[in-house]
Amino acid sequence: MFNLLPEEQKKIIYKEYRQRLLIPISFFLGICGMVVFFVLSPSLFVVNLKHASLVEKQTKLESENPELLNIKELESEIEKQKAKIDVINSSKGTEPVEIIEKILASITSKISIDSISLEVKESNVRVSLQGHSSDRESLLNFSRKIEQEKIFSEVNLPVSDLAKESDIDFSMSFVKEIKHEEKN
Repeated sequence: MFNLLPEEQKKIIYKEYRQRLLIPISFFLGICGMVVFFVLSPSLFVVNLKHASLVEKQTKLESENPELLNIKELESEIEKQKAKIDVINSSKGTEPVEIIEKILASITSKISIDSISLEVKESNVRVSLQGHSSDRESLLNFSRKIEQEKIFSEVNLPVSDLAKESDIDFSMSFVKEIKHEEKN
């Protein structure tokens, strides 16, 4: 078959063909876009109304119950405390419950503990207490009771904590050795 059209004419015809093909495709895509818009716009309208009503309900609840504002802060604090508990429970051989029970058994009504911290090391657990004593004698008795416990050693109560006669804020530290279990 002979080709009677020159190359330039073929390019022009091919270009016109592409333009003619592009027009119906563009028209079809435009129609599809409008259909999608009209189909989805009622849904978008309903979602916006529901969102607005939920925001209104939330602000109403927050104004009625101001403690709800602190929920996120409480949740983050709970997560932090859970992480601390997991660290304590994962330390084998430290028996944190046993340590705390011994401390609580030694406390009298004139001693209050503000904080207990456990620093777990490979061979021991360093326990640090901070608290308040109503008088020096109660603090000394508490210190002696801790010293008498067989599981504790290196009990350290700074002399500066004994300087006041009454209303004493104190800090105390001591060590509990970790007993390593041998595997058979």
